[in-house]
Amino acid sequence: MKGQWLEAAGFTTGTKIDIKVMEGCIVITAKQPEPELVESLRQLHKLSARKQKQVQALIGAIAGQKRKLA
Repeated sequence: MKGQWLEAAGFTTGTKIDIKVMEGCIVITAKQPEPELVESLRQLHKLSARKQKQVQALIGAIAGQKRKLA
């Protein structure tokens, strides 16, 4: 699908969408972008356990907490 009307309706290039299919009907809605923190947590979850601990230690250091890496 393409056309200038898509952008006017909130479907810019790269917009994530939800699709619902019902008998005789397809509903496409634009998803609201996730907050940056939620996206960062999703990326963190994909890291190895060692790297996750390093990130947690960095966050703790920035927050002023002392935490040992195990």
